[in-house]
Amino acid sequence: MKLDQFKITLDAFLSSPQPYRNLYVWYGEADGLAALLPAGQTQSLDLFQLAAGLSHHPFAQDEANELLRDVLRARLRAWYSDSAGLHPIMIVSGCELLARYRVGLHPFYDVLTDHSMVILICSAVDAAYNPAGRLPGYVQCEPGTTLAYLSRLVEDDHVVTTG
Repeated sequence: MKLDQFKITLDAFLSSPQPYRNLYVWYGEADGLAALLPAGQTQSLDLFQLAAGLSHHPFAQDEANELLRDVLRARLRAWYSDSAGLHPIMIVSGCELLARYRVGLHPFYDVLTDHSMVILICSAVDAAYNPAGRLPGYVQCEPGTTLAYLSRLVEDDHVVTTG
């Protein structure tokens, strides 16, 4: 979805309930998105900050997936219940954790209704990061992993490209 199409979708969402679940991936920088959104109807969620508050340090990927999914689900439920009656919009950063620990989007879809929207930020700068030659041979960096992971989990036209 191009930026102009997203603006039309956003205007429609803000004017009346939309008959589908509004979960988007924003492929660009958060500053560009913030300029489009109405004040007072948005909240931000940084997944790195959320993960920092986990009850304990997980030792296995499955345990990390479960802990992150559970704390995310609780945080999203609290967000949605606190903003009843509005057209709330949640802007989520730190989505690299979703890809790294293979946390699906079910916690988001569980709280989404016709009256709410979640936008997952996938920084274009971060997606293009490639430290070739600066990492030891046993460490591998795959640029674009977060965008590829999130793109597979949302509808085809729900990835917003800003360029």
